[in-house]
Amino acid sequence: MRLSYRGAAYQSVAPAIEITESHLTGSYRGVPTRFSSPASIPLPQSTMRLSYRGSHYLGLR
Repeated sequence: MRLSYRGAAYQSVAPAIEITESHLTGSYRGVPTRFSSPASIPLPQSTMRLSYRGSHYLGLR
């Protein structure tokens, strides 16, 4: 997806998430529903060392 912020254009790549349907059912506001959850939770690909007013921290991408 092509995005821009304050005139700077960049590409955003969202990871594909596999969904597995479970046999759990329930109701939400009186409507029967099935629950689904991700097969695996993707981990961040990289970290960046960032600083704000002299304090350093790690940012996840």
